[in-house]
Amino acid sequence: MDWLTWLGSCVSSLSNTDCVLFLITVWAVWGVRNKLIHESISPDIAMVVSFIKNYVAEFEASQVVLYKPSPSSSSRWLPPSGNMIKVNFDAAFDSHMLSSSSGIVFRNHEGFLLVVAVFPHSHIPNPCVAEAQACLDVISLAKDLFFRNIIIEGDSLTVIKKLQSSSNDMSLIGMILSDVNSLSKFFEGVTFQFVPRDCNEVAHKTALLGRHSASFSVWVEEAATVIEAAAQKD
Repeated sequence: MDWLTWLGSCVSSLSNTDCVLFLITVWAVWGVRNKLIHESISPDIAMVVSFIKNYVAEFEASQVVLYKPSPSSSSRWLPPSGNMIKVNFDAAFDSHMLSSSSGIVFRNHEGFLLVVAVFPHSHIPNPCVAEAQACLDVISLAKDLFFRNIIIEGDSLTVIKKLQSSSNDMSLIGMILSDVNSLSKFFEGVTFQFVPRDCNEVAHKTALLGRHSASFSVWVEEAATVIEAAAQKD
C-alpha cells in the first residue's frame, strides 16, 4: 500500500481519541527519525513518550471551551494601576509557510503606547507554539527594556494556564514557557492574565502587521497608523 492508503486503513477503525494518539505518535516518531538521520541524535524513548502524552493532553484541552465571559466582563482593554506596565501579545500563524509573527504592545496606566514590536519566526509547527513563542518574545523584550513590574496579557488560554501552573511540562510549548518562567526571575513583579480577543485587539493587529516583516521591528512611543487607531478605539 502507498502511504495515504496505509494511513487511512490504520485510522478508519479507530475512535477519535485513539486516532489522535496514533497520529501524534506517528508525527513524534517521524521527528525522531529526522533527528537520527540528519543530526545523528539517538532517540530518548522516555522523552518521546513524555512528549506524546503531553501533546495529546494539550490537544484535548484545546478542544474544550474553557472560557465563557460573564455578563460583567469588560470587552475592552483595561489599563494597569500605578507604575505597572501592561504588555499584550498575540501571534499570527501561517500554516503553509510554518511561520509566525509575534505582536507585542506595551502600555502604561494612561493607555499610552510605550513600545510596539513585531518578531517574525520560522519553523513554527502550530498556532499554540506561535503563541508560546510570542510570550517568550514579550518577556525577553521587557527584560532588555528594563521594565521591572509588568502584567502580561494574551488570548491564548492554553499558554496562560500553563504559565500559571507549577506542573512540569516536557512538550515543546512547555519547554518554551520554561524559558519564560526563567526570565521572569529578573523582574520585581510579573503577572500572567488571560483576556478574550476583544481585549487583545491591538496586539492582534500588530501580529497581523508583522506577517509582512522579514525582521524584528520596534516602535517607541509611536506605531503604524492602523495600530494607533486600534489603540485609540480600545
